[in-house]
Amino acid sequence: MSKPDKIDTQGMTAAGVENSSMLKRAHYPDGYSPMPVVTKRMLPKNESLYIELKELIVETVNEVLDERGRS
Repeated sequence: MSKPDKIDTQGMTAAGVENSSMLKRAHYPDGYSPMPVVTKRMLPKNESLYIELKELIVETVNEVLDERGRS
């Protein structure tokens, strides 16, 4: 393949097209608004809740593995 046969994907905009109506404009003329603060929610540190959740997860995983073995 010779060099003229390749497409330059890094510089796709041709000269003189900077003001074209086909170019995508920014949604916000002054830039994007800042991202809102995201607060993380954690489960309360409760040993009995932790143990119960762990048992449920292990039981569910074992059920899924048993179903796979039957297939």
